[in-house]
Amino acid sequence: MQERLEPVRGGVFLDLGTATGLYARALLRAGAARVYALDLSPAMLRVARRRAQGLEGFVPLLARAEALPLCAASLDGVAVGGSWNEFAEPAAVALEVARVLRPGGRLWLVFTHRSGSPLQRAFGQAGLRFPRLEDLLALLAPLGFALEGWREGSVGFVAGTKLPTGE
Repeated sequence: MQERLEPVRGGVFLDLGTATGLYARALLRAGAARVYALDLSPAMLRVARRRAQGLEGFVPLLARAEALPLCAASLDGVAVGGSWNEFAEPAAVALEVARVLRPGGRLWLVFTHRSGSPLQRAFGQAGLRFPRLEDLLALLAPLGFALEGWREGSVGFVAGTKLPTGE
């Protein structure tokens, strides 16, 4: 993750769907100036805040991924762990990520790839979404990203860079 978001030192990042703040802490330890750790769950943000104690630049945000409380073109990078599968409106989240990233800003996204298994169907009925890699790339590419995507078993990865407007 860190390698795909380089350069990190001095940058401003978003850990989207932070949960316990794993990516936020890694980015801060790598020299990020500020990391917004956004989650919808107050309980998860309490855990993240506790685990990030002593790390300057950790900024917890209680908000929905579909409506980021950040200025346009204000971030050097966005990291999304397995939370992508939980977003109620993935297209709205993709638009928000594109909005808050600066030109040249980097995206790192991890998700559970669609398998069609009985377990995924059951989780799907509970509200989780399991995209295919090609569908996720097709969602993000028109929003101005140069993208690379790959799978390792049931896990999908997307790394990208926000292109300057007009490219």
